[in-house]
Amino acid sequence: MDGTNGKGKMTVTGKGSEELNRDFLRKAAEGSLPKKDRDEKHVQILKSYFEVMNPDDPVEGMVYGQLYALNAHAMELMNDANKTISVDAKDQYLKMANRLLKTFNASLEALGRYKRQGRQTVRVEKVVVGDGGQAIVGGNFENG
Repeated sequence: MDGTNGKGKMTVTGKGSEELNRDFLRKAAEGSLPKKDRDEKHVQILKSYFEVMNPDDPVEGMVYGQLYALNAHAMELMNDANKTISVDAKDQYLKMANRLLKTFNASLEALGRYKRQGRQTVRVEKVVVGDGGQAIVGGNFENG
């Protein structure tokens, strides 16, 4: 399991040693793929995922690995829910999937804050000044 893209770019950690990169890729595969699916084809899919996500550093690489695993397991649980006849079992599968997806969303928000490094963005789209000089500002506000 090589964690480079063939051009020397560390696809999993963004940078760092090849050994660290291989270790990240191995752990991401173990955490997201059942043992029976950890063949070269599935590992290549996982490697392609990291190439697309293009982490800038090892922290981003770890979070992307977690996001991949959370999504994979949540989708697996929803698939299991669709296959079962038991209402109680379906409910349990969907509750577990929901918890994983909430964690996915929280991790995604944390990654966004990490990437923005706490910077806040305010984009003003419209300013209306009424009688008496009072302004109404409308726009999109993002917290860091």
